[in-house]
Amino acid sequence: MACSRSRTLLNAAERRLLVELRALVNPHAAEVWCKVGLKDAVDLNNSGISDHHYSYAMRAHLDFVVTERATSRILFAVEYDGEEHFTDADTIQRDRKKTEVCRVLGFDLLRVTKCQLEAVFLGRNQLQLLVERWFGEPAGSESTPKLATY
Repeated sequence: MACSRSRTLLNAAERRLLVELRALVNPHAAEVWCKVGLKDAVDLNNSGISDHHYSYAMRAHLDFVVTERATSRILFAVEYDGEEHFTDADTIQRDRKKTEVCRVLGFDLLRVTKCQLEAVFLGRNQLQLLVERWFGEPAGSESTPKLATY
């Protein structure tokens, strides 16, 4: 019996992004997890972030987290920023907090929008370019994955 109070985990745009992100990271021996708690992705202990940011980080989630397939070591996160991320004051404020927590902790957070997914430059969209840059390899490279941090 279906729960009448259940919700959809991902909206249509996020599902599309998930499919594309999985295809992009798969050649790098990586996989994608959805809706991971920020507190589970970064080490908040003795992080030096403010109590306000700490409290937020304990409640927030990341849209997508990319991990090494073999070890589940977290590599980076991807946030999909829909229209409300530019029009809703509360959403904008939460995004700023999440970005600040990740910046202070040195955790790579890639943000993409619908326009960035649709706009193609040199045959690739912004997500493709960001993932290629993170892994440090041009598209089509046959070398072993390089798990770079920057």
